Amino acid sequence: MAYPKRRLEWLFCVFCAGSEGRLLWLSIGLVVSDFTGDGLHLLWLLWALAAAAYINFLARIGLVYRHFRAGDCAES
Repeated sequence: MAYPKRRLEWLFCVFCAGSEGRLLWLSIGLVVSDFTGDGLHLLWLLWALAAAAYINFLARIGLVYRHFRAGDCAES
């Protein structure tokens, strides 16, 4: 039975797809902060990226737990 990671993948692909996605968002945040002269945009972006990564981590742990839990029930 394969790991069903693709179920929630689309939810997190915008923020947590990979290092290049995070780098893009941080670059956009730096440009916006430079144009506005306010670093608060960058701070909010960092908090949003951290929250998305944390939620992504919890969702994946839940999927792995559910996957192995379903495997235990099928073998019994």
